Amino acid sequence: MALALVLFMPIMIGAVDLGRAYFAYDVLVHAVAEGARQGSFDSSTTNIASAVQTAAGDLTIATADIAVTCYSGSSTTTKACTAMVTGDSVKVGATVVFVPLTPMIAKILTGGTLTLGSIAQRTFQ
Repeated sequence: MALALVLFMPIMIGAVDLGRAYFAYDVLVHAVAEGARQGSFDSSTTNIASAVQTAAGDLTIATADIAVTCYSGSSTTTKACTAMVTGDSVKVGATVVFVPLTPMIAKILTGGTLTLGSIAQRTFQ
């Protein structure tokens, strides 16, 4: 019984940490999608970044970790977001560094952390 507990507990604790990482990724995906939604009707990159940070809730995303790129029409030609017109598109991306609580998971990851990222793109209305 004691041997089973010794083998079972690290697996359970590691599973909890991986669950935390997945939850952080899910929140990040939602936050970036919310930023792209904001960018579909607001050409202010400051407002878009603020929408991402607000939607992230407890997941702290620095403004420097949010990228907003605006494109002319459906092409890959970038343009100033302030000059967007109907039919242009906005791409929002963000990254966040996940730090596991358990040393076992931290040893598996390079540098003891996991960088999570997400990108969303929408058409400007």
